[in-house]
Amino acid sequence: MMDASGWGLLVVAGALVAIVGIARASYVAGRAGSGGAMDKPRSGVCVVSDPVRDLGIEDVVAKLCHELRTPLGSVLGNIDLALTGTTIDAHARTRLVTAQRNAQRLKTMLEQSGVTAGAPAEDLAECDLCDIVDERLAAFEVGFSARSLALSVEASEIELLVNGAELQLGQAVDIVLSNALKYTDDHGWIDVGLHRDDTGFVVLTCINSGQTFEDAEVEQVFESGHRTTAAVDSGMPGQGLGLGIARKIVEGHGGTLQLTAWPDRGVTSVQMRLPALDVSDRVAALHGTDAADSVAAGGLGVS
Repeated sequence: MMDASGWGLLVVAGALVAIVGIARASYVAGRAGSGGAMDKPRSGVCVVSDPVRDLGIEDVVAKLCHELRTPLGSVLGNIDLALTGTTIDAHARTRLVTAQRNAQRLKTMLEQSGVTAGAPAEDLAECDLCDIVDERLAAFEVGFSARSLALSVEASEIELLVNGAELQLGQAVDIVLSNALKYTDDHGWIDVGLHRDDTGFVVLTCINSGQTFEDAEVEQVFESGHRTTAAVDSGMPGQGLGLGIARKIVEGHGGTLQLTAWPDRGVTSVQMRLPALDVSDRVAALHGTDAADSVAAGGLGVS
């Protein structure tokens, strides 16, 4: 007989399936409404005419966000209920807490208007990219372990600060890491590096082995709705939205997102560059503009 932890996980899984079902139904309904159809492949690239391209990414995301709010609330409610059980073992409780944290983060993302559109929120704040990456890597820990992937993480400094919307930047990091996880073959490797370069940018680099891209497809992967022939042929899930969203977010913060592929070596690199938080900006936030001006002029200016 299934114990409380088993039922709890089953409820969570069922609720997540409901989310996917509603999202898929919304997509199919939109596709039918727009008369979307598969165009003939050109130059080995599969081009799809669908709501993602015809209606615009913001419209599709807005519709999905609206449809996801209710089932996501059910997910969180059932997780809370499962966590109240007295017979849940420590391992199951840890997994439920992780699911709860990620579901809550998704709920917050849905409640933030314009998050996925790429334009940064007005309330920018000091963010530590090291902390953002650490948190996101923890969420992918199960995936790395289940597929026996070798993960290497290296940061040049304890803190790498940028001025931005933490939720959006976390979403961009999520996309980069999830893409690496998706395209890395079992028993492959992923290297994540963080540093501040000489031009005043904080740089996140994610390099992975496995499926990669041809040179002609490198820029196309950032186009809304684009899926490479290899992804389609292999049955890789996805709608071709992630990297395009991530680039919009990063560019909205004054940064860049670039992909480099070495097909002959089976290696892909994604590099995210964001303007580093200037020392005078940080002083201004803590002590006012006069102190920041003094720091910029070479004085301490902080009392």
